[in-house]
Amino acid sequence: MTAEESILGDLDAARAATPDDLAAAYQACRDRGHAMALQITGDAEEAADLVQEAYLRARRSLDGYRGDCPLESWLLRVVVNLSLKHVRRLQVRRRLRYLVPIWPEPRRPADWLVGCDEQLRQLAGALERLPAKQRAAFVLRHAHGLPVAEVARLMDVSASTVKTHLLRATERLRRRVKE
Repeated sequence: MTAEESILGDLDAARAATPDDLAAAYQACRDRGHAMALQITGDAEEAADLVQEAYLRARRSLDGYRGDCPLESWLLRVVVNLSLKHVRRLQVRRRLRYLVPIWPEPRRPADWLVGCDEQLRQLAGALERLPAKQRAAFVLRHAHGLPVAEVARLMDVSASTVKTHLLRATERLRRRVKE
């Protein structure tokens, strides 16, 4: 065995994550994932479902884990992607409800707003009206304090795209809160 084959074998062993590793990663980042999903979707029940769905999907595709980032980050990326997909689906549903009136209005409980002042309520309302990717970038960066590079990795876009989403989200929020 050559030194190169030995190194490649070590890399393959490091990349091989087990279901137990994934379960530990899930326990470590479940609350953080729930907070991210809640702030992207605005719905506590959906956020909990999305975090569980992310774990199940990650477990099914564990063989696809490349090992190029920590398992927790990989799992959080799945949570963010599922949350964005959920928001896009709701947006389409809202547009179509005028054509197909049998769909109920999506739930939007604001449990996390109880006891907040009016300005925070305005901000939360303005956040809900942001496009999904802008809202996700804003929440991940400002509510969770993640660096732009981490937000880019979680959203699977470039750092400059995240900066653009942040700029546009900030401009829209300023306009809407002033109204």
